[in-house]
Amino acid sequence: NSPEPTNRGFIIPNEKNKKEVLGPYRNRNLVLKFPITKKGQRGFFDIKWISVWCERFAIDFGHVILPEGLVAPSPQVTEGLLSDGTGDVPVLKSSSVSLMDANTVQVDDFTY
Repeated sequence: NSPEPTNRGFIIPNEKNKKEVLGPYRNRNLVLKFPITKKGQRGFFDIKWISVWCERFAIDFGHVILPEGLVAPSPQVTEGLLSDGTGDVPVLKSSSVSLMDANTVQVDDFTY
């Protein structure tokens, strides 16, 4: 539960419920469900951030910090994802990230 993205976390499956390397996305709306892990059902209360993380190179392509005092299940919207695309980091963006309930994230206009 570090305050900034690291490689110490768990993978949220993609919209097909698969844990695979992301391909290109262009302004897609995604609904992601938190997984069930060895520790049980994961959710917003288990994390401080969501990141698009490259395991191979240990790079954070972009992330969103979840607001403190998050109240679920009422939907909440936070700012979108954004990376600057400098160096070896690809451009990553979204217009907003919505916390739909304790186990669901909606990412609007996702581009990677």
